[in-house]
Amino acid sequence: MNIRSTLTGFAIQENAICKLRNHPGYTEGSRKCRVCEYHGVRDCELEDVCHVVSRCTRKMANLYLLRHNNAVRLLANNILRNYKMETLHYNERPVGIKDNADKNVRLMFDVPYTETCDKMKPDIIVLDDTNARDKRAYIIEVGISWPLSLKRLEVFKYVKYAWNSEITDLDHLNGCTSIDNLSESYVERGANIAHVLGLRGYLTKTIPIIIGTQGEVSDQFMKFLKDCPLGSTNLIRLAGELQRAAVLGSAAAVRAQLACRQKS
Repeated sequence: MNIRSTLTGFAIQENAICKLRNHPGYTEGSRKCRVCEYHGVRDCELEDVCHVVSRCTRKMANLYLLRHNNAVRLLANNILRNYKMETLHYNERPVGIKDNADKNVRLMFDVPYTETCDKMKPDIIVLDDTNARDKRAYIIEVGISWPLSLKRLEVFKYVKYAWNSEITDLDHLNGCTSIDNLSESYVERGANIAHVLGLRGYLTKTIPIIIGTQGEVSDQFMKFLKDCPLGSTNLIRLAGELQRAAVLGSAAAVRAQLACRQKS
């Protein structure tokens, strides 16, 4: 994917967003997000592309969720094909449990693994019991983030499921910026799903798949993608499809913002 062209497109859209502030329907001199202002959100942030595609609370329940689900579905369908299982419909929300015909592979989408982990619902859990002596579990979490937060979100998703599930936001990382240098000096260890799966005999991998809102990826993105149970899937093609899903979802958020022409 040509990230430079994508960024140029978003820069043009940001300029269009700023120009719309001259519309007589808006508060004179205000540069706050018009959608947040319309819905009475306290402490409205400045209206720029960063806010529009990643931080606007009024879009989290619809446009951001749709963008996220599209990326999860892409990844899930490739995993399902690897296990020769029926794929998700193109507009089906990735939620629920799927088993293969032999009942030795289970995929869990947005479902807590146990009642004790009811608040921890990774996007995808793959339980592969094909080899009883080498049971594998994959905890896969997809995230779409503003580019400057890519690495921090990657660490956060990993910590949340493989280190300490009590961690609730990025501020609890205490400055840790890479999974490679993660230690208890940054984040205290605690109960987590990976540990629970390990106690049940699974060799567990926690895999954060984080994509930038304009299609950017971290330097470890391909490494994590290779860790997913994707079989012979073309990883370069899949990476491009995931980036495209993120960009199209972000573009939809920008278009929705540009369509908001009146504050009434």
